[in-house]
Order: sequence, then structure tokens, then C-alpha cells
Amino acid sequence: PAYIRWPATITPGSTIDQTASHLDWFPTILDIAGIDVRQDVKLRGRSILPLLRAESPEWPEDFFAEYQMPVDRSEGADMRSYQTRRWKLVRYLRNRRVDEFYDRLNDPDERVNLIDSADAEVREAIDQLDAGLTAKMREIAAQ
Repeated sequence: PAYIRWPATITPGSTIDQTASHLDWFPTILDIAGIDVRQDVKLRGRSILPLLRAESPEWPEDFFAEYQMPVDRSEGADMRSYQTRRWKLVRYLRNRRVDEFYDRLNDPDERVNLIDSADAEVREAIDQLDAGLTAKMREIAAQ
């Protein structure tokens, strides 16, 4: 969550439902300042200025995240996450933790891990998010 006050641009009390990340702040600040980024510069974020102005840009509903933290010398939290408005998949890459899968609409506090569910809808969603996660990891590796 973030709060932004910009009376000339943002309608007081407005809310943005689209997902943005800390990677979006730098491109947003450049956009606000009117600074064009050269084509050879790689930025992973995108400007949220159109969202702040209450425009209706094409904005992806899916979100990829990666997190690394050493726990000790042998293993640590090395995970990737892919989520949509409804579902969230977390894959642990280096350690023996159990992967996670949550229904974000019905379990917003992420208390019930559905990764081992036999429900067909859940299994299909896990497969779809796993494909999205793999595609995003390949895209980032290619950059």
C-alpha cells in the first residue's frame, strides 16, 4: 500500500486497485519529471502516472515477484511468486520448504495453503500460474 497526495493530479480519496511494485517508482518519477528513458536502458518497472491520473491504461492483472534472503550458509529463502487477482503461487527454489498456493479472494490472509488440493479448479489454476511464473523467469533471464 502507498499513499500519494498530489492535489493537482490525484482526486482526493481515490483508490487504485491495480498492482504496482517498488520497481515502478523510478519510471514514475522520470515520467512525472518529463524525462525520456533511452531505448538501451532497461527498466523493469513501468510508470504508474496514468493510473494516478485516473486514465484507463492497459495494465496487467498478474504480478511476478522474487525474494532472496540467506537464512544460514547452506540454504535460504529463495523464492518466486506469481499472482493474479484471485490466485497466488509461491515456489521455493533452493530450500526444502513446501510451495504455497492461495485463493486471494476467499483467503486474503493466506492462511490455507492449497498446494496439495485435489480440487480440479485449484489444480488448473496452479498449472496456469506455474506456466506464467516460468515464462516470467525466462523473460527476465533473457534481458
